[in-house]
Amino acid sequence: KRKLVGILESFDKRCLEAEVKGGDGFSINIQDVFFRLTIDVTSILTFDLDLHSVENEKQHEFALAFDELSNLCQKRFTDPFFEI
Repeated sequence: KRKLVGILESFDKRCLEAEVKGGDGFSINIQDVFFRLTIDVTSILTFDLDLHSVENEKQHEFALAFDELSNLCQKRFTDPFFEI
């Protein structure tokens, strides 16, 4: 439970930093934020491992591989002739 709270605290800190840097016109890539939150929460709940995706600027290797695999699975599902 404490690890999940830590993820949300990191997210809050990162949002505040982005707001300070950007002033009134700051923006956040919400898709990236949700992906990072999902990867961190899932890795903690399934593997008891915190990847710190929210805290770091660069994505974790596991997150990049998971994203690529998800894209390939989607392509395979929608195109039955997709080469494996």
